[in-house]
Amino acid sequence: MNTTRSVILAASVLALIGAQRVTSAQEPRLRPGFASNGYFRTHEILVPRAPGREPMNETNRAARLHPELRGAILRLESGPASGESSRPIFPSSWWPMTENGIADRWNSRNKDYSDFRSDPENLSPVEKYDLLMNPGEARRLPQVRAFTSEEMRRPERERGSGAVRPSIVVAGPATAWELLNHGTYQTTVPESWWGHCNGWSSYSTAERDGAPMRDVRVRRENGRIVECNGERDRSCVLFRMADLEALFSEIYFHDSSTMAGNRCNVPEDDITRDSIGRPTTPACRDVNPGTLHVALTGLMGRGAPALANLGGPRERLPFVIDYAYGDEVWTFPVVRYRIQENEEIDERRASQLVCNGDGPSAGCRTYRWNENAVRFARIRTSIHLVNYAASIEQLLVPPLQRRRPTAEVTYHYVLELDGRGTILGGEWIESPTGVGPNSKELHPDFIFMSAFPDASDEAGDDTGGRSDNPYISSVVLQSILRLSRNGR
Repeated sequence: MNTTRSVILAASVLALIGAQRVTSAQEPRLRPGFASNGYFRTHEILVPRAPGREPMNETNRAARLHPELRGAILRLESGPASGESSRPIFPSSWWPMTENGIADRWNSRNKDYSDFRSDPENLSPVEKYDLLMNPGEARRLPQVRAFTSEEMRRPERERGSGAVRPSIVVAGPATAWELLNHGTYQTTVPESWWGHCNGWSSYSTAERDGAPMRDVRVRRENGRIVECNGERDRSCVLFRMADLEALFSEIYFHDSSTMAGNRCNVPEDDITRDSIGRPTTPACRDVNPGTLHVALTGLMGRGAPALANLGGPRERLPFVIDYAYGDEVWTFPVVRYRIQENEEIDERRASQLVCNGDGPSAGCRTYRWNENAVRFARIRTSIHLVNYAASIEQLLVPPLQRRRPTAEVTYHYVLELDGRGTILGGEWIESPTGVGPNSKELHPDFIFMSAFPDASDEAGDDTGGRSDNPYISSVVLQSILRLSRNGR
């Protein structure tokens, strides 16, 4: 573990001194089975041991996301009204598991995985990795009988015959692992929203120079990855730009991340709400709007050093949100924000807004603000998200040249402030005008930032572990990426 990791990466760092990498008993690490459209989104949450005071509650401390989100930055007037990421974030694919994840032959009609020799330039990203790093190490997959999630919840005798995947020989160990764990050879039939969106979001925001610039043909030579420079011997493997994007999305699938907010595991239709519209399940209250506000203004407004290099230069940093508020997870990088309205209001008006405009209702009479809240502000903020789902034609274009508009989302909320204007928390509200989304329902589930591609159960090059492909090395990928970013 390097010095940066041992000092900072902390889900709730309050001070840099003494922070270390531990799993908090109060905030369990996300485990395999954490579904997302980065299904099994198994980020390793980094938690510190450090003293101090934060006005947000335990899971919503802004400093859980980044250690600089504390002190004066928590004051409402300290936050710029707008900001934008200084890192270019590009649209790509989320490599859905229904299409075999990064084993998808995205640029080929030949989907026969036992034929990995006739068209090597258009194999899947992970097959190309096997040809480069594991030549001659073909693997046989056993026949697999897969059942839907609904069938898996039934007793075994009631599941029926399931879907049979035939035994096949594939290019190598990395391909075999991908098909068995992130593809259609899982024993559970992948749902339509399972994929690598979390890995792509982490890669695109954390790998600073992560965008490949051109396709590159490489081979191994004396333990190094070198460019083939025109020769076409059988040891040379063509990596298209999107192939590299897919492989990086895999190694960031299980990474080291910081996180604020809660993970809601209840389907949207099953979420029960109290008299003022808030979910009754605590985890489904999601990220506090005060936490989101501080993250936007502190990271993209004021700027901060990257988590992987706290002693480095300040940047306007992007972060990632889970856009959905139920059990499904849809993660997107946030790259821009603007505070459209910032109105100081009294407690009576704040209560009316939180209680859907019905101040005298029983729910409002029993509503309790933070005990230190003496000021209130009504906020309307718009954020811009980078979408994925780039077409095959777009994947053939250099990532930074892909033209795809960002998605704008508007949130309404009330912030609770103390006498100095420090943000103590807040509540999501419906649009005061009745126009636009109801932010009581449509708001982020949690927010996170990736720091490193590897987690504690993996080697320093991201190999090993259980939740992303243990045969793929981040060191190898970064070598290929550097060649792709260099001019000929």
